[in-house]
Amino acid sequence: MDDSESAPECLQQRRRLTNTAKAAERHALSDRATAEIASSVLADYEIISSDNASDVIDRSKIRKERHKYRESIRDESANSLVDLNGLYFDGRKDKTLIQEHVAGRFHRRTVVEEHVSLVQEPGSAYLGHVAPGR
Repeated sequence: MDDSESAPECLQQRRRLTNTAKAAERHALSDRATAEIASSVLADYEIISSDNASDVIDRSKIRKERHKYRESIRDESANSLVDLNGLYFDGRKDKTLIQEHVAGRFHRRTVVEEHVSLVQEPGSAYLGHVAPGR
């Protein structure tokens, strides 16, 4: 095989975007918004420009990284729940103050919300809480 038949140079970005995927999940951002923010930061730091756009981050890269991140979290959760013997729920309803946007103005309103705590037994380990209906 001579030089003219050599494999083409690889122009693919192989960097992991784990922290970007975590932040997008944490703040419930869309793939498109996350990609735009990440690429704008790279442009601000002059890592990408109109001459060199090889490191631009598009929404497909973000979507793939989020998928990998979700799989890793799922696998970690599955491994940590091996010793789970019981899952208990404890809930209460309370009055919560919210702000509603009505006719261009914000108004305070009190609503009754249910809050549920999740507890693992034995050991009474607190797992988290949820507010159904939000």
